[in-house]
Amino acid sequence: MATLATSDGVRFVVEADILIGRADQCDLSVDHPGVSKQHARLRWTKSAWHLRDLGSQNGTFVNRRRIAPGVEVPLRRNDVIGVGVADPLWVLEDATPPLSRAVDESTGEERLLEHGLLLLPSADEPLLTVFQDAAGVWKAETESVVFPVRDGQTVTVAGREWTLVINPEVERTVETGARSLNIRDLELQFTVSQAEERVELEVVHAVGSMAVPERKFHYLLLLLARQRLEDRAAGHEERECGWLERSDLYRMLRTDRESFNKDVSRARRQFSKLGVADARDLIDVWGDSRRIGVERLLVR
Repeated sequence: MATLATSDGVRFVVEADILIGRADQCDLSVDHPGVSKQHARLRWTKSAWHLRDLGSQNGTFVNRRRIAPGVEVPLRRNDVIGVGVADPLWVLEDATPPLSRAVDESTGEERLLEHGLLLLPSADEPLLTVFQDAAGVWKAETESVVFPVRDGQTVTVAGREWTLVINPEVERTVETGARSLNIRDLELQFTVSQAEERVELEVVHAVGSMAVPERKFHYLLLLLARQRLEDRAAGHEERECGWLERSDLYRMLRTDRESFNKDVSRARRQFSKLGVADARDLIDVWGDSRRIGVERLLVR
């Protein structure tokens, strides 16, 4: 996450939008008579950090040059920020975008958004997944329901209350080559050994293909792909193709609820790491049913 640092080692982690000034309610409070109560604002705006002077008496400076009041000035890593005549100067030591996260209300423990997914209470026990959909709407998914969430909302997971810190202006695009990938761009090609002890998976898209490192949870994707292909061959409408009850999947996979949830989470994360922006849609949810979200499928 973005960090401001001073020469004497003080560091301040920057949220998506912070107020700088002398007032106690400011996010970064600077106790100096030459600093206005609400002096400047630093915020992330889709592609960069921007600093704006709020009409302060003694000015706001970037790399020792005074910026015009009310004008948002883009910042780069290692830019030096001066607030009025106060010392010390602040260096934008880390200019990475702000990360959405969840904070445990009782312990202060944090879970960060990783590869487009926020998993609660942990990646090893993914009972609730927070993600941003293709339309930019933030949602949470449990085993049986998907619902919208907002910044500051509290969710209860496994008896623990978590407050969501969502930065909606951060663009959720992951670049692969010259473009970002989406589920609709993909074809999944499965190669299965005769005894089905091995499942090889290749992801094909418009600009090439990727051999996916072999993982145990690929067998789950194979079962879902086969069901969608079988329903399609039987003449069902596409919206009805591929759905399997979780209880049937548990039986077919010889697994339990906890292991199944982990496999779903791991599959989504693997595709997110490949550069698929909407990797959560790899596995669709409809009540207690699941299906593979990719339409173009091939099983050898």
